[in-house]
Amino acid sequence: MSHTSIDDGIFRYRLVNDDPEKPTAILAGVVSKGITSATIPERVTDMSDLTIRRYYVKVIGPEAFSGLFLAERADYKSACFD
Repeated sequence: MSHTSIDDGIFRYRLVNDDPEKPTAILAGVVSKGITSATIPERVTDMSDLTIRRYYVKVIGPEAFSGLFLAERADYKSACFD
């Protein structure tokens, strides 16, 4: 059974099993508040179980960057803001 959230050391993602063919991850927050730049990946991998699952990052949650000083730009691929 997959976790409902994972992090990659920079971002925290909420995992959504809405489509078995293309499961979705929502960028839910920032793990490291001291980051100065980061690129939001197109996909993230959950390796918490014996099964490796890949999730497409399609949504940036409304509180994803709360409490951060945002740089002049953000780089992301194929995600939309919620």
